[in-house]
Amino acid sequence: MAKGLGFLCAMLAALLAASALPAQTRPAESRPPEANQLESVVLGMGAFPPYLVYGEAGPTGLAVSLAADLFPEIGLRLVLRDMPFARALQEARSGGVEGLLLASRLPEREAYLAFTPPVFCEYRDLFVRRGEEFDWRQTIAGKTIGVGQGLNYGPMFQSWIDARLITPVSLSNMSQLLEVLARGRFDAALISRSEADVLLALQPELARLVLPLEPHITVAPLSFAFARAHDGAARAEKLTALLRRRGMIKECNL
Repeated sequence: MAKGLGFLCAMLAALLAASALPAQTRPAESRPPEANQLESVVLGMGAFPPYLVYGEAGPTGLAVSLAADLFPEIGLRLVLRDMPFARALQEARSGGVEGLLLASRLPEREAYLAFTPPVFCEYRDLFVRRGEEFDWRQTIAGKTIGVGQGLNYGPMFQSWIDARLITPVSLSNMSQLLEVLARGRFDAALISRSEADVLLALQPELARLVLPLEPHITVAPLSFAFARAHDGAARAEKLTALLRRRGMIKECNL
């Protein structure tokens, strides 16, 4: 499965490079440093297809491709450490890593992370077992919902938790959410739509068992995030300026 994910995400990364990245003519005076002059920046992130997949040939995916294009322009070389999202946040706070490849800007994270503007918009949906669909706008009370550990799903979902309308069940491995849902452990799973699309494309038997509910629950703006303790503010500022010049900042709306 890892090989399949890596192949599919490599194809997606190639499409991004060919179509989503605006063509640039780089003046001679703005050429990036040579490869041996780049400073390594160690970012934590677990597999998050189609943005990041760890395979035999190394990390691939849309975010990896984007970072490979942008980081050398500001003198950085990307180094990735595979770890669950919640641990990556802890490591960024304690100094174990120098940031996260992708994360959503939240007030509680800004104390130790400096963010670029969004570079991707990730829609999140409730998935259920086929034949057990419901309208989540009217029938959410009493549901048990599988979620990714450490992730933030927006104010509406948090309000459901605060009002004790739902029971969240956290998994550290996001790729298992749909499989556990299919086995009946919870009523629904809240997962990024693009990640679910990749997983279901590779597991057609699972695609016959689960499906997404409409409309989207929320949209998560995803940004590069650098630890403030490791010169993160300056790195984020340089990368933000480059994103603005390239016209690559995303507006994320439902």
